Amino acid sequence: MANRTKQTMAATPEGVKLIEEKRRIIGKSAEVIGGQVEVSRSTVQKFFKGRPIASANFKALCKQLDLDWEIVADWKEIAPPPTPVDVAPDPDELDELVQKARSHGSANIEKRCGEMRVLDMVQPIGVGAIYTDVNILEKITGRTRRELDECMQGQSPETFDRFLLGAVRERRVDGLEAVRDKKQLMILGRPGAGKTTFLKRLATLCNQGEVLQDQVPIFVTLKEFAETVDRPNLLPFITRYFSPSLSTEAVSSLLEQGRGLVLLDGLDEVLEQDHDRVLGEIRAFAHQYEASHIVITCRIAAQEYRFEQFTDVEMADFNDEQIQDFADKWFKAKEPDNLDEEGNSAVAKLFWEAINEREPIKELAINPLLLTLLCLEFEQSSEFPQSRSELYRRALEVLLRKWDGQRRIKRENVYKRLPVERKEILLGQLAKYTFERGNYFFREDVAKQRISQYIQNLPDAQTDPDALLVDSHAVLKSIEAQHGLLTERAAGIYSFSHLTFHEYFTAKAIVDSPDQPTALQSLVMHLHEQRWREVFLLVAERMESADQLLILMKQHIDQMLANDENLQELLTWVDQKSRSVEAPYKVAAIRAFYFALALDLALDRARARALDLDLARDPALDLALDLARALALALALALDRDLALDLARDRDRALDLDLDRDRDLALALALALALDLDLALDLALDLARDLARALARALDPELQHKLQELQDQLSEAANAMEEQFEQWWQTQGKAWAEALRAVMIEHRNIGHDWQFSDEQEDLLSQYNTANHLLVECLNTSYVQKETRQQIESELLLPINRLQGN
Repeated sequence: MANRTKQTMAATPEGVKLIEEKRRIIGKSAEVIGGQVEVSRSTVQKFFKGRPIASANFKALCKQLDLDWEIVADWKEIAPPPTPVDVAPDPDELDELVQKARSHGSANIEKRCGEMRVLDMVQPIGVGAIYTDVNILEKITGRTRRELDECMQGQSPETFDRFLLGAVRERRVDGLEAVRDKKQLMILGRPGAGKTTFLKRLATLCNQGEVLQDQVPIFVTLKEFAETVDRPNLLPFITRYFSPSLSTEAVSSLLEQGRGLVLLDGLDEVLEQDHDRVLGEIRAFAHQYEASHIVITCRIAAQEYRFEQFTDVEMADFNDEQIQDFADKWFKAKEPDNLDEEGNSAVAKLFWEAINEREPIKELAINPLLLTLLCLEFEQSSEFPQSRSELYRRALEVLLRKWDGQRRIKRENVYKRLPVERKEILLGQLAKYTFERGNYFFREDVAKQRISQYIQNLPDAQTDPDALLVDSHAVLKSIEAQHGLLTERAAGIYSFSHLTFHEYFTAKAIVDSPDQPTALQSLVMHLHEQRWREVFLLVAERMESADQLLILMKQHIDQMLANDENLQELLTWVDQKSRSVEAPYKVAAIRAFYFALALDLALDRARARALDLDLARDPALDLALDLARALALALALALDRDLALDLARDRDRALDLDLDRDRDLALALALALALDLDLALDLALDLARDLARALARALDPELQHKLQELQDQLSEAANAMEEQFEQWWQTQGKAWAEALRAVMIEHRNIGHDWQFSDEQEDLLSQYNTANHLLVECLNTSYVQKETRQQIESELLLPINRLQGN
């Protein structure tokens, strides 16, 4: 121990490590620290390196770094574990001791680790009943070296797959396998990643003899250890779990012989004033009992802790298989009496279907805590809340307020000037700034700059630019560690933990903007960009009245085709055709129906034209065309529920209306166009059946006659051998298809060959997508009745009709 009469002090090697950890956290230079305690830069550097300096300076520097100078200088001795025995105990005696410890500690492990109760659960649930095997990443993603473009994995912001945001390239291993392979393991993970649940399951499996059956499981909540009144050392604290059956010496003997599975949970939950003492205890304990398995859990960005003998690994996000497995187990455990004959839960099946239909929600499910929230929300009514913004708000409340609060954890007050509301404003400003630029990933400097610009206006904020950057770094790491809303994806590169939250906070910043009209004008300029879709929907939902937004969207959509005469002719036809039919549906829905038919035929022609030019068949083009035609029809269905129900019926039972007849003829013509590019006999037979249905519905005798002639020609060719049919189609098919088109135009005014260019087809697709988004916003937001009626009545109208209104 250091000589207490000396006028100088120096940090021990362990003290130097504590100093280095603090330096990484605060990010201050030797010159800045020296200036704050009025000592020279060289004195601070000696202090950092463990060289003697004046005692007064030593204590002042320790105080500035919030370190206990007695521990750093080794003036306060951490009680060492008992001296190891020189002779190993007899194997039989050791086995007997292990069994005694397992027997005595079994009930304690089951009581403390066998159940869990989180969030708004009414009662606890067995960990074993819902536990899903977890994966471990052997490399910490935030420490990997990657560039921004590597994070995007070759995708543009417009086409970015939201499920690639947290995609990792590191090797995944089974969590239990990692514990078996590594004696000393530090498991890092974001909030809600399942660290505590994993340790609890590991403890119960060991307790039941299924994993490491020769070890004694010891589960320690480090927060409880740190706050124990008499501040015991770690070994005596652990011994209490076995008292009075086992003495401290007996427990020490077990651990020395490698028969302990010591699970230290929640290093990040230890209060700041206890950090140094607890770190010292863990280091001494791990060194003394290195033969035993020791596993520590900690939030990934809580502190830059380093334990030299430990292997750092990271909890991986859930994949699809794990999400489905967790949900199946959850709903089986919740409703054991509501299973089918095969033991499956009907609610779990509905949950999986619902989550796959809403990708932004599914993206949240990769986090076990948020997946638990989704299960709790879904079990109430077997569906998710209609309001996506409300569901996301609840998820954020879990991360911002509930998770630590329920467990009575007080985090370091690094940014105490930021209550939850201000944190949300700050995150909104960062989200909007990066989202507008298409930056799903952004450098640490960008985040710190935005944080600095916000916190400099807070009461008692630093005025020195360097000090502000230090504070902004602390805020950034605190948001990452305490809430998990920002994540370091590679060294110095961040993103929001979920693209869903990036979109939510962007929308929140727009709605809460002090100049909301300008913010909405800027938003509408992104109407044609698919990646802004969720932001539009969230803004519309969050506004008290979305009239202004929807009117701006409608005006922007109308201008998209205003200067193209050919496309205006299409809209004029859609308007005239919809007014010529008699159907018990909204006029806007009928317009959308005929717009879908016209777009469908135009897209089929585009596909045929590409193949006529000997272009390779592009699966991406096929998918885009299929999505566009599906979206066009979906627009009609979204506008009129009755139309949706009628179109969902079997066609043979559908009402004998103009829409049904026109649809059958359009399907026939679409198949005829398909035969241009795929001479399959089964398509010809489908075409014949479509013509037969159209013929049966035709009321006009002349139309019936002409359709009958066309059907007879096709049937005669289709009944021949396939090679003969192909030859007939190659020589006469185009003339036959054009004859069908002429009949459709003459008698039903459908089937026009608009001959749109590639640019016009792209513009039509954008127009189609924008209208569908407008209707979605209309159906999910609060607007005045007059505004709703006006928008619906003017959907898909040509510009001259709008000006005439």
